[in-house]
Amino acid sequence: MSKKIIVIDLDGTFVNVNTFHKWMIFLVKRSLVTNLFDTIKLLSYFAMRYAKVITHQQMKYKILRISEKESYSLHVDTFVQSLDKEINPTVKEFANEHVVSILATAAPSLYAQKIAQKYNFTYAISTPSTSHKPWSENIREKKAEALEYLLESLDAKECDTVLSDHYDDIYIMRYAKRIYLVNPSEKTEEIVKNEGLSFVKL
Repeated sequence: MSKKIIVIDLDGTFVNVNTFHKWMIFLVKRSLVTNLFDTIKLLSYFAMRYAKVITHQQMKYKILRISEKESYSLHVDTFVQSLDKEINPTVKEFANEHVVSILATAAPSLYAQKIAQKYNFTYAISTPSTSHKPWSENIREKKAEALEYLLESLDAKECDTVLSDHYDDIYIMRYAKRIYLVNPSEKTEEIVKNEGLSFVKL
């Protein structure tokens, strides 16, 4: 592949917030209008996660099962619109270059695909719907596997640039010629350095 390939994380990178946290709040508000039983279930999932009775991935799956109901999925465009003010303008410039741009995120495809379309990403890899079997969150090694599969389909072995805010993406950084860390924590910087990877801070 001759075109430049740029891979961009979503939460904390392309946008300045955790979109799934925002989605959970949005979902609870919608459920209060649509289905109070769903509200009770959502709050119980939050409580179970807070008490560490379930893992983050288990909570995410349960929340997505509710999210995928038509009464909520119909409002995804409204949710995506609400994220406009959270876009990182510097990172957006990278996505707007004449390149193959890949949005790579653990966020649900339910809204991640819409974000990718709205901001003209060429591709998006994200957490699939719960109908996908076996289901797993698109994070760490899973995200790297999805990226590797996409790169192979593009006849490429690596990408030119990866932008991320978090050390969870160390797995995809290994595929990059250049790494940009967006407002990274000290821990993220330390882990990336310890991997022997050079980076530029944004």
